[in-house]
Amino acid sequence: LLHHAAAAFENGRLEVAIDEMREIERQLAHEALHDPLTGLANRTRFSRELAAVAGSGDAGHALALIVLDDF
Repeated sequence: LLHHAAAAFENGRLEVAIDEMREIERQLAHEALHDPLTGLANRTRFSRELAAVAGSGDAGHALALIVLDDF
């Protein structure tokens, strides 16, 4: 009985640790893809989304991009 109680306690601690790690992972992913000051998507996220859109398009459709650096 004591062994089962210890195992259940350890499993509970592992679940908490996993939940904390998932939250940290979510925060890091957000920080990697958003500007820290404004919270808006950054260039990396834009590039990823643009690649996804460009890669999923039909041959019959065109994609145009206007870059406004230093606008």
